[in-house]
Amino acid sequence: MNKKLIFLIVVIAAIIIILLSTMAFASVTMQQPVNYSVLNSKTVWFNISGLANGTAGNYTYILKIGYSNGTALANKTMVNDSTTHFFNQTVLEIDSGFGLYHNWTVYENGTVAGFGYFKVDSTVPTFPATPSFTLGNKSTGGNYINVTANISDVNPGGCYVTLYWGDGTNTNVSSEISYNMSIQNGVCMANVTPSDITKDGYAEVAMGSKDQAGNSAIETNQSYIFYRLKTGWNTITGYENKTLSQIAAEFTNITYVSVWDNANKVFATFTVGGSTNSGIGANFSSNYSSGAAFIYVNADVVAMRRYYAPPAAWLNASLYTNNTTNTPWNLIGVTKQLTDLNATIMQNVCTNLTGAIVGANCANLTWVSFWSSTENKFCSFYRNRLATSCSLTSNLYNLTRGDALWLAVQSGANVIVMRGSWS
Repeated sequence: MNKKLIFLIVVIAAIIIILLSTMAFASVTMQQPVNYSVLNSKTVWFNISGLANGTAGNYTYILKIGYSNGTALANKTMVNDSTTHFFNQTVLEIDSGFGLYHNWTVYENGTVAGFGYFKVDSTVPTFPATPSFTLGNKSTGGNYINVTANISDVNPGGCYVTLYWGDGTNTNVSSEISYNMSIQNGVCMANVTPSDITKDGYAEVAMGSKDQAGNSAIETNQSYIFYRLKTGWNTITGYENKTLSQIAAEFTNITYVSVWDNANKVFATFTVGGSTNSGIGANFSSNYSSGAAFIYVNADVVAMRRYYAPPAAWLNASLYTNNTTNTPWNLIGVTKQLTDLNATIMQNVCTNLTGAIVGANCANLTWVSFWSSTENKFCSFYRNRLATSCSLTSNLYNLTRGDALWLAVQSGANVIVMRGSWS
């Protein structure tokens, strides 16, 4: 046979196959399910229109549904009545070993009028192992959180990383996501970078996956504290025992790390590149700032730190006055989300404290203040007075884990703030 003729026959056959696979048959249109669709419900709805071009007559239509292995499932008989036909059929899952499609065929008076394919997958993606989290900071030459996970799914779709903030809001990570899931078992990798950080404070970083059928799953997360540090002084709270030099090793563009000795009312400052005070710890269990620290950066920086829930024994912070210097101020780390500084933080702190003065009430606590790195000054207010010394709007008076408070107590009062009771 002539080679050109053979080639022409092959081309024509290919065109016919393509036309068949796109349901270009007679007058029948399968509006639902869409051809080659992946569905997440075993109850499949069929929506068929265009029977005999909508002309009523003695046309009998049979819809046959079969499995990928050739087994017939159901036959549906339809008589053309110029309407669209809706009905549902329960089918089995696809064969997870092959991932093949089911098929449907419509016969018009015994002649094929249309056919197509679909498959059903109601199984969520799985994570064979816990995702790995790697924090890159100054000491490792980066500023990111890398999340990598193996994901298994018959119809792989994609992966995503979400930040679940302490205030109840969410942020979807949009940068540096790679997803190799062309096979049933693949790898997803994402980097949380400074461009993804839209606010300060505590957040849980979680990886999720959604397949082609819309099934989704979220895997184990880790908790972090994020800081958008401004050039100059900033307050932070850490949740593990670290020295000032170790803290400095985490941040880029840092010049000083300083802590306040609540008992002796003096700062202890470490200068990056030096050794003085390098071994002092900024932790919950010492007089030094009860977990909080001042750091000075010479450029705006987005910083990321792991969050470790402090032991219960660390949550009670002792506040002192110094009769010699008449200095009432104490610096403590914040352990929970505190909202509306003007209205509730003073009340919250007062409600959850004990002290040497009879009654152990708000009379022991005179001032509450926090350092605003945006305005480069302290924002303070006195007990029973709501006005502050800053121009910030009230919706910014919110503190989260990672922030710090300055508290002034009445002379002669030794007060304990029970941070574990903060709401």
